[in-house]
Amino acid sequence: MIYMDTSALVTWMTRRNHWTELDAFLERRAVVPLATSSLGFVETVRTLDLMGHFPKAMEDLDAQVTEIHLTREVRDSAAVLVGRLRTLDAVHVASALSLGNDVTALVTYDRKMLDAARAEGLSAHAPGMTD
Repeated sequence: MIYMDTSALVTWMTRRNHWTELDAFLERRAVVPLATSSLGFVETVRTLDLMGHFPKAMEDLDAQVTEIHLTREVRDSAAVLVGRLRTLDAVHVASALSLGNDVTALVTYDRKMLDAARAEGLSAHAPGMTD
């Protein structure tokens, strides 16, 4: 699975900055399903609502993205992650970690989350953003 945080999902759904590179990244992995946390669903829909008119955003996410529920395991993992991550970003990294060997990549456009995910051993990417 490719774990997409909110910044990646919003980029993907709105075709904003870095969309071309993100689309190419996902096309090269077209058989790999996408995932995000329950938090990612809510954050993405609320962000899209602020950006414009996306009446089918939740429906589109439900159809295309696997939802990772906020379990005790995810909660506890997020609480103890090393680094200066914001709370919601820690939940994203912990959600990706909960997938174990099923996660092949985490995609984010948040520098601190990118660094934290890599420090946790995840293959983390920000297609189009320079390292």
